[in-house]
Amino acid sequence: MEKVLEKFTIDDVEVGDRFRSCNNVDHLVVKKTKGYIYLMGFGWKDDRIFDRYKLIKRGDKTETQTEQQTTSIKSVLSGIDKLLEYKDRKYGNASSKDRVIVFGNKCSFGPVLDNKLNRVASGEELLKNDLVDIAGYLILTLREKGWDDFSEFMD
Repeated sequence: MEKVLEKFTIDDVEVGDRFRSCNNVDHLVVKKTKGYIYLMGFGWKDDRIFDRYKLIKRGDKTETQTEQQTTSIKSVLSGIDKLLEYKDRKYGNASSKDRVIVFGNKCSFGPVLDNKLNRVASGEELLKNDLVDIAGYLILTLREKGWDDFSEFMD
């Protein structure tokens, strides 16, 4: 439950509290020093502005909230771990095998194209997704080089 203060001093303000404007827009307090507070996106403010805002006190963080945040991070990391294991199995760890360098640093998408080509080389079958990725990066490379006229190749 949030606590709303209509009248307050700088001593009442803590990092994590929010200032609510007359339009009901909240601004997070991200830093506090003697005589000044820093509102995210609004810079440093002194106590002369306090009469234009309500102070929304942050609720006390319970251990349960902290545990939920930690669990959420662990859940994300677990999901990333599963994804990396899957890709490693599926693509035969293309990033660590003997790599073929075709484009190198000849263009900005060179390293990405080389990764895609190595993924195809180490995979068991040709995947539509890989071909679309390669085609897309080749087209972006053509644009990067400013090559949009191919009439010289017409017989």
